[in-house]
Amino acid sequence: MSKDIFRLKFDSPDMEQEFVEHYHRKSLLQARFALLIGAVLYGIYGYLDAYIMPDMLNTIWIIRAVICSILLIS
Repeated sequence: MSKDIFRLKFDSPDMEQEFVEHYHRKSLLQARFALLIGAVLYGIYGYLDAYIMPDMLNTIWIIRAVICSILLIS
C-alpha cells in the first residue's frame, strides 16, 4: 500500500477515491471559509481607505468590488 509521492497516485483505486473524498470533506470547507473571511476583511479595510483617502473613494470602492467579487466567486 504505497503511493507515488510526486503525483499522489495510489496503488489501489479505492484508496485514491477515499483520499479524494476525505480531502473534499475536510479541506474544501476550510478553503471556502478562508476566501469568505478574506473578502469580508478586504471589504472592511475599505472603510479605513475611505477615511484616509476620501478624494479617491469611488476608485477604491470600484477596485474593492471587483476583487471581492472575484474572491467570492472562486
